[in-house]
Amino acid sequence: MPGIDLTHFHPMEKDQDLLRRFNCGPDDFIILFAGNLYYEKGIFDLLFAFHLLLRRLNDAVKMKLLIAGKGKERQRIEHWIGKLNIGESTRLIGSHPYAEMPKIHNLADVFVLPSIPTPIWQEQFGYVLVESMACGKPVVSTLSGSIPEVVGDAGMLVPPNDVSSLVNALENLVQDKQKCLQLGQRARNAAQERFDVRHTAINMEEHFKK
Repeated sequence: MPGIDLTHFHPMEKDQDLLRRFNCGPDDFIILFAGNLYYEKGIFDLLFAFHLLLRRLNDAVKMKLLIAGKGKERQRIEHWIGKLNIGESTRLIGSHPYAEMPKIHNLADVFVLPSIPTPIWQEQFGYVLVESMACGKPVVSTLSGSIPEVVGDAGMLVPPNDVSSLVNALENLVQDKQKCLQLGQRARNAAQERFDVRHTAINMEEHFKK
């Protein structure tokens, strides 16, 4: 089982400089996507879901969608952000050095990876999921590839390519801070128990010795 450095990825306060840099308020509920800007990462499903979520909540909650990453679909993403009229609440923040990613993850109130399987690909381990979990963030993702094995009960999993279910899951968390906290704690615990790179290294060493 792969692992990550839990001394690097861990819960911390939201970085106020980054919030200002991304034009986010201190009270905004932040939904974060981080990954390659490809169709199969479910980025368009997320845009449609966020559009519906804004309409459904009707400004009852201040929300921002942060999209971190780069890829071939950036122009289409920009097109749909404009077409859906969600530009005021959506930030394309580009890619960031690995050293800065813990701060990016810790801006989030919820991390979302709505991955969609294709005939030749499904999401595998998904380091970005574990990085978010290690930062104590509740995860919304899909029943695709190895995601259920990685996330377990530390998040909410919906069918892939199902915008309606994605909206419902996000709304559930936006309106239930206690559930966010519970899932976030489960996520951190799962990362400590299953994905600590130090434990992974010890286990690998023992297998090599055998």
